[in-house]
Amino acid sequence: MEEPSYASVVVSRVHLAVAVVFAAAAAVAAAIDGQWWLGVLLAVVFLALGVHLGVVRLTVTSDSVRAGQGPWGGGREIPRAEVTEAQVVELSFAQVLGARLPENRRIGRLTVRPGPTLQLVLGSGEYLWVTTADPATAARAVRPTAAT
Repeated sequence: MEEPSYASVVVSRVHLAVAVVFAAAAAVAAAIDGQWWLGVLLAVVFLALGVHLGVVRLTVTSDSVRAGQGPWGGGREIPRAEVTEAQVVELSFAQVLGARLPENRRIGRLTVRPGPTLQLVLGSGEYLWVTTADPATAARAVRPTAAT
């Protein structure tokens, strides 16, 4: 397997904290109702969902860019030749949540926090926003072959 030229895993503590609160509330509510097994099941679901939504992974190799959500692997693999532009954009809190997005663009979002974010523009016209530890370095890692 090829060594990545850039790799990042961002974990949102806010997503994890919200998941813990929901899991605890579900467990307590179900236990009060005498349905402890349902509380455990709901708590596991809330925790797994919080971990999945709260982790964003990005890996850049000489051939591709792989972006995914959750710590369990997979994600979307994009050939580097398909990336026409890579830059840093500033996202507002509303944009991270999916509000106030440009209406004339197809946008994919793997974002967990406002602020500097990697924006990839694909040959299909799609925009992909990815939260990464260092968006400027990620953009530079993607750019060298973007024009080929």
